[in-house]
Amino acid sequence: MSRGKLEPMLGKSDLVVENSLMVFCKTGARAALAAQTLQEYGFKKVVVVDGGMDKWLENNYPSVD
Repeated sequence: MSRGKLEPMLGKSDLVVENSLMVFCKTGARAALAAQTLQEYGFKKVVVVDGGMDKWLENNYPSVD
């Protein structure tokens, strides 16, 4: 999801800024931008999956088709 779509959603979301959030994308680059946006909106516990879904799947971590 692009930053332009993420920002308007944050104003209307039920997400709690104290909760932990994990963000990811295919390779990790867009997730880093999303994490930055979330932090700008007050989220303090934001984790980016290093290497994105590509790395996640390469490491045979669980996924659902």
